[in-house]
Amino acid sequence: MDSLLDLCAVCVAQRADRYIECIRTLPFNIKDKLLRIITAKGTLTDSNISQLLHAGIRTLSLQNCNVSDSALRQIHCQHLKAIILIGCVHITSQGLEALASHCAGLQIVDLTGCVRVCDSGVRVLAQRCKRLEVISLSECPAISDAALIELGANCSCLYSIDFGGTEVTDEGVIGLATGVCCQSLKELQMVRCRNLTDKAVAAVLSNCVNIRIFHFHGCPLMTDKSREALHNFIGPKKIQQEIAGEFQRPREVVADKLAACLTEQTTKKRKQEDELTSKAAAGAVANQDKQEREKKEKKAAMLRSIAEHREAVCKKEKQDASEILNANKAADLLFLHNQKTKAQKRKEEAKLLQDFHVHQMDGYVTAPS
Repeated sequence: MDSLLDLCAVCVAQRADRYIECIRTLPFNIKDKLLRIITAKGTLTDSNISQLLHAGIRTLSLQNCNVSDSALRQIHCQHLKAIILIGCVHITSQGLEALASHCAGLQIVDLTGCVRVCDSGVRVLAQRCKRLEVISLSECPAISDAALIELGANCSCLYSIDFGGTEVTDEGVIGLATGVCCQSLKELQMVRCRNLTDKAVAAVLSNCVNIRIFHFHGCPLMTDKSREALHNFIGPKKIQQEIAGEFQRPREVVADKLAACLTEQTTKKRKQEDELTSKAAAGAVANQDKQEREKKEKKAAMLRSIAEHREAVCKKEKQDASEILNANKAADLLFLHNQKTKAQKRKEEAKLLQDFHVHQMDGYVTAPS
């Protein structure tokens, strides 16, 4: 089951362009997760690579990513050991030169299918990355003898090289086989090289005594002499194994080196991730507790506010009712007073009328007959 961190990384990677400025400030271990996801999807570009890189990166795979020399110029990783650029058709020698200038500790470089890389880029790589161990120039049509001669002259640790499908000649192979890497070279693949002859095979077998994997099938100018020489070099039993596997293109060396680098990097990252996860978990719990407290305080404050409002409304209602009652009482008293006044006035008027009638009757009685 994926962790919450992994799920979040996948979500951010799917919307990397939206969060690109936020990604820049993330911890290294989070950036590594994002980088692996984005490169696996082939969505790493010149515009977002700088936000994902950091100084501690040891391996970087840009296979089939849409990157150019601009991306390579942005790689300033002193601890970078391995870079995979398979199928990066927009990369040129200028980009490779910039990469070599900033990452002198490179040990594994895979340029398979980088059709625009030529001798000048490999020359700078060989001169500046002295600890280079594995390089693939397969299917790089612009590569020639000069590149192999530079590798032979500068890379004493080189033990695996693949330049199949290139235009190199015997001169380049001889320069490589007689160079400083002749004792360390263990794997050499030069399949489908149409300009190579038996001289190239003879040079390798004569000088590279530790060679273990040597493929040269598909070279039309080679004769049975090369096969016989290889047979004499490694014996009939091993030659059968070599013939059986000659149409494969093993990359065990590259895989082993990458696995070692990745294991070391993964162990270190896992430790960092555990520490960061613990801190993040503690921070998350503290943050959650804080949010719960704030939520409870906010709810209590809201309830107090509602109670106070209700109390104020009830008080006002009571006050209004009292005022209405007093007003009604006053109105009733005024009405009674008015009624009483009117009754008294009618009484007085009736008495006056009665007195008037009595007085008038008395006048009739006393009059002479």
